[in-house]
Amino acid sequence: MARIAAEGHEIANHTHDHLWLDSAAANVIAEQIRSAEEIIEGYSAGRWFRPPRGWTNHEVAREARDQGLRSVFWSGSFEGHQAKGVAEATRIVVEDASPGAIILCHDGGRLDGPNPQDVDRSRTVEALPGILSGLLAKQLSPVSLTRLIGPQ
Repeated sequence: MARIAAEGHEIANHTHDHLWLDSAAANVIAEQIRSAEEIIEGYSAGRWFRPPRGWTNHEVAREARDQGLRSVFWSGSFEGHQAKGVAEATRIVVEDASPGAIILCHDGGRLDGPNPQDVDRSRTVEALPGILSGLLAKQLSPVSLTRLIGPQ
């Protein structure tokens, strides 16, 4: 995390172990968010939170807010289109992007814990150069959440 932060990237809260919060008890939601905050403390410039899968409810939003976090979601997602192939998914993401867009891309890997996932996201990594060059051609530049939205 120190290297990632030193390179200028923002580190945000995404829960301690990727538990899907939308049906969790209030105390579990609080602990998932608090535990992740303890881990990233000192590395996070912003105070951002994204619930796993974007699944939320009033309790999740309240707890994030009570812990001083701002919930942020995405407006476009490569993963939502990747079954169409890398080129077509890239085209859609770039075409749909506009100023202020937040594009969700995962680099892949395995998640252990309560909702284990083993997903090959090599297509996302393959698509990233095309997504970035397409955005730049539209005169859109990748920026941090703090630069896009403003400080918390």
